[in-house]
Amino acid sequence: MNFHIKLIYLLSFFFIFFIFSAVFSVEVLAQLEKEQNNYDIKVSEIWARETVIKGQATGIFMTIETTSDYSLVGAYTDLGKLEIHTVTIGENNIMQMRQVEKIDIKANEPYEFRPGGYHFMLFDLQEALNSGDMFNITLYMQKASEENEKKKEKVQVVVEVKSLNYQRK
Repeated sequence: MNFHIKLIYLLSFFFIFFIFSAVFSVEVLAQLEKEQNNYDIKVSEIWARETVIKGQATGIFMTIETTSDYSLVGAYTDLGKLEIHTVTIGENNIMQMRQVEKIDIKANEPYEFRPGGYHFMLFDLQEALNSGDMFNITLYMQKASEENEKKKEKVQVVVEVKSLNYQRK
């Protein structure tokens, strides 16, 4: 092959690579934009109770409001095991916590996660959480209209640690 044909092949390869990279980058950026700026879901009043020692469990509380019907189907943090819980009254009027798999959140109806009700439990902490600390959690939400598709939206949330005697107003 002569030099000109090799040059044409090389330029064609770079052109195809450039087009593929540009299309892929736009798709990745669009997905990141959606994950960071989810206008359908608003999370507010986010806090956790401080812990005294490492390994102790703590609760995480917040309010979630959506513009469409959603289900909260999970949560994750790299600090420990994170579960969605509720408090029920069991035998002999004893309060018990139990894990729930999902919570349905209706459009335009704020859903409050609070002490004594639905909340997030963070277990197996590697270090104590002190008042003023901040950490990230990811909420996994699923639009009710897309429930059969198993498509989950990630919502990044920053949690502020409050003192043991903190009471939300």
